[in-house]
Formats: sequence, C-alpha cells, structure tokens
Amino acid sequence: MVTCLSVNSGDDIFASGSTDGSVIVWSLEDFMVLNQMFLTKPVIHMDISMDSTFIMLSCDDNTVNIRALTTGSDVHCLKGHPSNSVITCVKFAEDSCRAILGTGDGKLFIYDVHSAKLIQTLSGHQDMITAIITQKDDRFLITCGGNKCIVWNFYARKSMEASIFTADLVNTEKAQLTPPPIQAATRQSMYTRPPSKKMKKVEYHKEPITCLDLSRDGN
Repeated sequence: MVTCLSVNSGDDIFASGSTDGSVIVWSLEDFMVLNQMFLTKPVIHMDISMDSTFIMLSCDDNTVNIRALTTGSDVHCLKGHPSNSVITCVKFAEDSCRAILGTGDGKLFIYDVHSAKLIQTLSGHQDMITAIITQKDDRFLITCGGNKCIVWNFYARKSMEASIFTADLVNTEKAQLTPPPIQAATRQSMYTRPPSKKMKKVEYHKEPITCLDLSRDGN
C-alpha cells in the first residue's frame, strides 16, 4: 500500500513510499521509473528537499533516513531524537540544509542535513504534531498539534559573521511577526544558525488540526 508522496520543486519528479519498504522515484515528463530504493521497514512519511538533492524517509520503526534522490545512496540516519519518539511528519527547510521532524509527544527536532547533528528541539506543543510548513525563504516555520498552530521565527543559514540570539520564547500575547534585534556577532564556526523562536500561537480551532498549507506567494 502506498503511504506517502512528494513532488520536487521543479515539478518534474515525484516519489512514492510503500508499506513494503520500497520507494520509487518517477518522472513526471514520461512517467518512467527513474530510481528505486528499498528499506527494511514500511515507509510512512517522506519529503524531497527544495534543491532536489535529498529525500527524507521516515519508517514505522521511527528511523529517519536521508538519501540521495537521484542515486538512492545513504547519506545519513538521523538519531538525535529519543528512540521512542513516534515520528508523525517530516519536512525539509527551504534552504535544503535543515530537516524538521514532528513527533507524537508534540516535540520538533531540527537537524543539520549535512552533518546529521541535532541542532535544536522545539517544545511549544503538548499534542501530536500533525503538520509542518516552512515559509518561502524560511522566514517562518508553521507547525500544528491538537487545536493549536505555532508560527516560529526560522532564520536562514548564516555566514561566519552570524549573529547569535538567545533561545527565549517570545511572549505570545505581545509577539510581533518581526525578527529580534541584532546582537553582537560571534565567530564560533564557519556556519552558525540562530535558534528558532516562537512568534505567535493560534488556538481558534475547537478540534484537532489535521493539515496546513501556504499561499503561493508565501504570505
């Protein structure tokens, strides 16, 4: 049984995952099979990176693998989250450098795609994460769990002269959808990334939210 689908940003390739552990990459131009991958467990969730380089695959044993889209070769297995965390959704950032995992206990785990290191854990939800959306240019990360949506500041990759911000959560009653003031720059590594900050909490739904989407212009 097919359990998940994902289309690349170029709209010329899509992938399908199945309970038999197979992943098939298809061409949307001639509908031919471009590649096949085989995992040992049923594939439940998937996402293709914006640059069409990687495909992220979550299996029913809560393992999360990142593979090369064109060759199917292993790139990383993401292991920083607790092994008993039930993965409910996966999403690449628009920069193709970060991978976001949503779990059944309401936590979000953000990984660096190239190093497979866990770089941040977000815990603003108490209910199962049911959807993750990244805005164009990664300005905001939008997540939902239960009847609540949270909009997070989600800054793009910073250079060596990056500004480092504290991880304090913004007061949701006073939060404005603007970046925090720039603080002193530090030289910690070639690439650094400010932590995500909760910007706005929305609780107008009375029942659990099941899906999210953004307008084409990202606003």
